[in-house]
Amino acid sequence: MPPRQYAPAMAIAAQAARPASVVKFTSNLKIVVQSPAPSYHCVLVIPEQEPADSRSKLEETLRDAQDRLRALFDACPLAISAVDLEGRVTMWNRRAEAMFGWKEEEVLGRFPPTVPEGERQAYLDMVAERKEGRFDGPRRALRRRRDGTPVEIRLFSAPLRDSQGAVRGAIAVIEDLEEAEEVRTQIAAERRARAIVEGATDVILECDSKGRIVFANPAVERMLGYTPAELHGQEIEILLPESLRAGHVTHRAAYSRRPAPRPMGSGLKLVARRKDGSLIPVDINLSPIEAEGGVHHTVAVVRDITERRRAEEMREHYEAELAEKNRQLEQRNLEVERANQLKSEFLASMSHELRSPLHTVIGFAELLLEQIEGPLTEKQRRFVHNIHADSGHLLAIINDILDLSKIEAGRLDLRKENFDLARAVSDAVAIIGAQAAAKGITLRTDVEPDVVLHADPLRFKQILLNLLTNAVKFTPEGGRVSVTSSWRNDKVAVTVSDTGIGIAPEHQRVIFDKFRQVGVATKGVREGTGLGLAITKRLVEQHGGSIWVESAPGKGSQFTFTMPGAAPRDAAGAVAARPRAFPLVLLVQDEPQSAELLRNYLHPAGYDTVCAMSPEEALAKAVELSPDAIVLDLIVPGSGGWRVLRELKADPATAAIPVVVASVSDQDERGLELGAAVHLTKPVSRQQLIETLQRFLGPVARRRILVVDDEEAARQLVAEVLEAAGHTAIPAGDGQEALKLLESTEIAAVILDLMMPRMNGFDLLFRMKETPRLANIPVVVLTGIELGEEETRLLRTAASAVMLKGEPWREHLLEHLGAAVGGRRSR
Repeated sequence: MPPRQYAPAMAIAAQAARPASVVKFTSNLKIVVQSPAPSYHCVLVIPEQEPADSRSKLEETLRDAQDRLRALFDACPLAISAVDLEGRVTMWNRRAEAMFGWKEEEVLGRFPPTVPEGERQAYLDMVAERKEGRFDGPRRALRRRRDGTPVEIRLFSAPLRDSQGAVRGAIAVIEDLEEAEEVRTQIAAERRARAIVEGATDVILECDSKGRIVFANPAVERMLGYTPAELHGQEIEILLPESLRAGHVTHRAAYSRRPAPRPMGSGLKLVARRKDGSLIPVDINLSPIEAEGGVHHTVAVVRDITERRRAEEMREHYEAELAEKNRQLEQRNLEVERANQLKSEFLASMSHELRSPLHTVIGFAELLLEQIEGPLTEKQRRFVHNIHADSGHLLAIINDILDLSKIEAGRLDLRKENFDLARAVSDAVAIIGAQAAAKGITLRTDVEPDVVLHADPLRFKQILLNLLTNAVKFTPEGGRVSVTSSWRNDKVAVTVSDTGIGIAPEHQRVIFDKFRQVGVATKGVREGTGLGLAITKRLVEQHGGSIWVESAPGKGSQFTFTMPGAAPRDAAGAVAARPRAFPLVLLVQDEPQSAELLRNYLHPAGYDTVCAMSPEEALAKAVELSPDAIVLDLIVPGSGGWRVLRELKADPATAAIPVVVASVSDQDERGLELGAAVHLTKPVSRQQLIETLQRFLGPVARRRILVVDDEEAARQLVAEVLEAAGHTAIPAGDGQEALKLLESTEIAAVILDLMMPRMNGFDLLFRMKETPRLANIPVVVLTGIELGEEETRLLRTAASAVMLKGEPWREHLLEHLGAAVGGRRSR
């Protein structure tokens, strides 16, 4: 406690410590405070001339003064103790009794029991200092209570003198430091609370049980215009509009009966009346508190929410505007959805209307070029070739436009599966082989034999053919085009390289943009729509891959794209063993055009083919694929065919495979001696090759296949393909006709178009699935319409396969049919 807080107690001690301390009560009466004594007492000093009859009154005055002095000592909030010159207690006030636990009568005349043994000498030193008449303090000391607990104190001491001025003892004022700290903490907390209340921007009011304001913080003047003094004692209703005052009294009485905290944000729209009569919106927090005497008061925190109410009104306004905008947006979305639906319907209709006739034209042109029904003259072949090429070009443009529409609408559905990279590359190279051969371009592949991709095989072939077509297109005669592969982490990188005219750096940045062509930089070579590479890039990215180009003018180009790879066969069996739908023939040829010719001979007759252009590739594929037969050109390259024949027959894994030598070499006896099954001298006719293979592989079993399509030309095309592959085609013009044939005829499989009159393909398919006898008949959907995601999902659950007429369909159709009807060869 600071020294100034000792003032009341020190005034008493100082008065008692003065020599012959005098307290004057009358002009002729002195009361002297003397010591030592069993207790401090007053001595009456009476002048000699004082009459004797007034002595009794003076003695009464003396007793009264002594009582008042004792009451003053006992009322002091600090402990006060007095001792004689020996250190024995001569006075002990009530506060000392409460602080230490000893009554005054227990300590008078004794050495203070509060002084511990370790503090005894310090205590005696302090008493000795008082003998010298010096004041002391404040100082810290350690004392003990009656229960033995220590107590740290702070004391101020002064000497006590008699009427002659001689020191007769000492008096001390004592403070319990622990209690003092608690008091200081409480005072500091009260000051902080008051500072918070007085500094608050919200109005804080305290009302008694009768609703009268007993406290208001300064914020009330800023918010409501009243000073705290003006509101003191006023009923709370002064702060309400007059129209609400009577009702509020009732509410206040009800609240007083059941007081409970009510936080802000109750949702009530409250207002307060300012001194000038204006009203402001407020929010109020109510908290009941217990005041002195157990009476309940209420504390109200009042917050001006004018700005918040204005913000809420603005928010409500903007929300209303937003709701109206959303309504308009929903309406526009409905219109957009309707427009998209009409667009989808238009695309589906155009897909069917454009693809179906082109599908028929291209299909018949292919059959004519394959000369299934007899040879063509050179002029006829040229005419048919032009029809086939231009129809294919037109179909490619239509497919590009439809594909781009589906990609941009997010409706392109990938049908991912595991498949062999080498075989997919070989098939694509075989397709492009004739175009390359016409320009004298050498096609080479260097693809690892055990690489397996997890992708959509049709879309992969589309990507690769787009790149190969461009490579052949922009490579001059006599150039080279190659396809290679490599692993890049968990993806497979496929690179198409050419020795063409190259691409300038400024065009490489835009070459994958739609409708962008770089014909100006490629010596005027411009064809197509500028969509091929844009679609290629999007197809690659939909697979989770990337594509890029490395090129320079005059130095050719390298296009590389990545696809997700599956585990190698020998590590995880990534490619499921597919049932072989056709007899597989390995074509070992030195020229792509020769391989393409043989392929055109064999595919319509129901044989599957795979090509190899080098001895190493031929031996690797023979072991890997175990083909049913091998057609071998002995000049591969140089005289590598002889080596292939020897190693095939020397390896137990391939020794039993029949090898048909088809070569310009006339060394037939040598070939037969090395193990060839037969030697055919080129040129070899289609009939000659097929009859030779049938000698070793057996004839083709014929199956009844129902072809359901409303267009007669489309039915005839599919029928020709089926007949050439050894099947019997049964036509039907719509779903109803097909259903009657299914009920009356033994059908092995159904090839089904979707858009037909009377009963469409969807209805027929689901009628079949609902009929137990027809439910297990395989159905291959062959349609020209664009399918939505939901339609594709439903068809996949009900059909064996779904194919578009604008895609390469013949091989896949025969493959799916062969697998569905249980194989191709009779046993």
